[in-house]
Amino acid sequence: MTNSPRRTQTDRRKETRRALLDAAAQLFAEHGYHDTQVSDIIAAAGVARGTFYNYFDSKRAVFARLLADLIAQLNAAVAPIDLLAPIPPLEQLRTNIRNVIAAIRGNPVKMRLVLANAGGFDEEFDAELNAFHKTVLDYIESSLTIGAAIGLVRPCNSKLAARGLFGLVQEISRALVEVPGMEADSERVIDEVMALVLTGVAAPALLKRLPPHP
Repeated sequence: MTNSPRRTQTDRRKETRRALLDAAAQLFAEHGYHDTQVSDIIAAAGVARGTFYNYFDSKRAVFARLLADLIAQLNAAVAPIDLLAPIPPLEQLRTNIRNVIAAIRGNPVKMRLVLANAGGFDEEFDAELNAFHKTVLDYIESSLTIGAAIGLVRPCNSKLAARGLFGLVQEISRALVEVPGMEADSERVIDEVMALVLTGVAAPALLKRLPPHP
């Protein structure tokens, strides 16, 4: 009979930390950041109060860690477009969108946490949420700037375009995690996102009649 590997203290610490983060994410998503107390997180995770403070010094620290984890997962889902790769750029874009959708659907609680919690009540909370939004906006803006430089994106006001795309990402994310019966076929969702990003909602015949962008 083979004995299972013994859990080390490091393993137990990781498990406890993960239990606290998972409990906090669920509570923040269900009840909101402001209506969730440290005592609620402790009860949901099944740990002692002192244990909580061995890992986090405040509720805000937990929230910041959850946002950082989500950013890391979304960043890992996106690869830079490589013009020298054998895969065409549009297929690379499609793969990125597929990976982002998988990351969103794989983290419904964290996505609800970001989408459902409004600012305006707490300066420190607002700062964390605004920093998250700025990170995403900066990434989109940088991608547009690089895309324009290598000829994949038309010349545009990258700051304004980034905000438009950010709104698109937010609302599609909201639909994927909140709207019952939302399109279950990821490939059809990708088709729609690709069409919106590349051509907007105009019919192809209309686009042919429009003057080129300056």
